[in-house]
Amino acid sequence: PEVEAGYMTLGDWIDGIAEDIREAVRDEVKAEVKAEVREEVVDKVTREIQEQDIRTVIEMFQEYHETKERAVAKIRVKFPRYADMAEELLEKYWQ
Repeated sequence: PEVEAGYMTLGDWIDGIAEDIREAVRDEVKAEVKAEVREEVVDKVTREIQEQDIRTVIEMFQEYHETKERAVAKIRVKFPRYADMAEELLEKYWQ
């Protein structure tokens, strides 16, 4: 028993390897989740900011007595990501 206490058993060795693998997988999954969440948050904030930019542009078109048709065309050019939503956004923010 005295000698045995100073040596690692096969079970201890396997448990150590399993714990190392669990830690590595945990760290890897945590990094992946952080990256995915970060990307989702950046995309959401970017969309919100761009929509606010579009709202401001629409308000400016109104102030300069631009027609809705010309405003939609300009939004499609300036904000290509929102080209298919230009009319919807114009109706939403046109006062």
